[in-house]
Amino acid sequence: KGVDLRVGNGQVVGSSNFSACGLVTSEQKINSLDYVTAFPNPANSSIAFEGLTGVQMIEIVDVSGSIVANESLGGNISTASLDVSHLAPGIYVAKLTGSDNTGTITFVKN
Repeated sequence: KGVDLRVGNGQVVGSSNFSACGLVTSEQKINSLDYVTAFPNPANSSIAFEGLTGVQMIEIVDVSGSIVANESLGGNISTASLDVSHLAPGIYVAKLTGSDNTGTITFVKN
């Protein structure tokens, strides 16, 4: 047999009080490396990255987790192109490392 929660004219009576919801703020910076783009994808001989402001290093990692290529950028450019012609066809992750943040982009090498 169920419990009848109705009292009077159909109002529900409860015993729990919840605090009011307030505005939640964050002082955390937006990770600009989440907005880097890579093209063409899939790539044949080279891949370009756009939106690299603040990126110090790009590391190309294969599916086994091995770093197969890297490029030091210095953090003051917005676009870079990497030669990927020596890579075997497959799926790779570009790990972008900035002075205060990191990001990743997945791409395919034909």
